[in-house]
Amino acid sequence: MRKQLTQRQKARPQRAADRRAGTGQSHAGSGRAEASRHGYWRAPYDGRVGRAKTFLRAVLPPVVASAARRVRRRLRFLGTALSSQNPSLSDGFVELRLIDRRDLGAIKRAARDSEIRRRFALLKTEPNEYFARYREAPAAGRGAAFAICDVGGECLGLATVEKRDAGRVELGYWLLPEGRGRGRATRALRLVSRWALSQPGVARLELATSPENTASQRVAERSGFRREGVLRSYHVVDGCREDAVFFSLLPGELDEGAGRGDA
Repeated sequence: MRKQLTQRQKARPQRAADRRAGTGQSHAGSGRAEASRHGYWRAPYDGRVGRAKTFLRAVLPPVVASAARRVRRRLRFLGTALSSQNPSLSDGFVELRLIDRRDLGAIKRAARDSEIRRRFALLKTEPNEYFARYREAPAAGRGAAFAICDVGGECLGLATVEKRDAGRVELGYWLLPEGRGRGRATRALRLVSRWALSQPGVARLELATSPENTASQRVAERSGFRREGVLRSYHVVDGCREDAVFFSLLPGELDEGAGRGDA
């Protein structure tokens, strides 16, 4: 009898320890799940990641390590500066925001406007493809497209930013008929130009218009862009070769055109 009691007494602390271990594990699991739902739980750092990085830095050639750092910095830039939440640009009258699904209707309407169709790649491109290309541009590092709106209003047009080589960026803009004639194009071009010039590595903005599009040329000049000249037979529009009038804007020149009025 005494031997049985002794065995039971020995078993009690073990069962209690098991229960404590099980309870603790359950609480830890539930805490991680709860914290995970709130988005702040992280796996504990055990030092192995740091040792792995140290080992890789020791064995990889310096050129490879340097390239990896550049890629990481580029990815961080793409994930913040051109995120879907920012930037939102406004001068109190017009606001620009990165395009989203609600702007597809305006692009479909633009595809039915003969002048916009001819000059903004909507002649041979379906509106859905046009939207997808510009919607994906920030993540791909190619540029961005902004919806032009009155403050709190719906999309009236687009302002596009496309990266070229050697620090050059090409801008474009179009407005639906109801958005024209109240200075929105000039305001939008100033806003998107200021944003583009603030991006790392951008040294020059440029845009091109058709020779007969004098309204667009006035918008460029009132936004501080300088006319550089006519490039003859520069591109193909609707199956025909056409000239293009080129304008450029360099850092520091934007505000020079601010007092010239709106278009």
